[in-house]
Amino acid sequence: MSHRLYSTDAFVVASRDSGESSRMIELFTRDFGLVRGVAQGVRFLKSKLRYSLYPYGYVRTTLVRGREVWRITGAAEIERSAFLDESTELSLMAGFFALLARFVQGEERDQELFDEIVFLRTVVEGGFVKEYSREIELLGTVRILHHLGYLGGTPEAEFLGGAPATARELLSYVRTHRQALSTQVERALSASHL
Repeated sequence: MSHRLYSTDAFVVASRDSGESSRMIELFTRDFGLVRGVAQGVRFLKSKLRYSLYPYGYVRTTLVRGREVWRITGAAEIERSAFLDESTELSLMAGFFALLARFVQGEERDQELFDEIVFLRTVVEGGFVKEYSREIELLGTVRILHHLGYLGGTPEAEFLGGAPATARELLSYVRTHRQALSTQVERALSASHL
């Protein structure tokens, strides 16, 4: 019996050890949404997957659908994350992925949300963190919640949710409208009950 292989770009959202040498990995993929898969033998030193499936990595994965979970049979870095050794940048990405894991349930293709995460990763790596770390966190939260339909209807959220602006323009806008945006985010998080 042959199994169909699926290739898709993905971000490593979370992982936990499973058994003696495997790891359960949560991936946010371009083509399937949020999926959970097992990488068998990934904890062995000789494993080729070991060096690609690190937290918040941006990878091209090869998956096989199993009965209960996906099997991750291949992974290669698309682009090495520049923020791996920087605690503030790593913390920002961790926050974005925690928000995704909280609000995205089940497998559902959402290429626009995937592209949103690619954009936020670019902002985090763009050299803005020293000057705008709080603004980056709020920008990412607003854009993710807006995309998922939890935040909208206000001029601030609408501007940040769909504006074709540069990262610096968006971050300056967030700084100027910080109070209103923070209030909107708090209301959205409270109303979601998630």
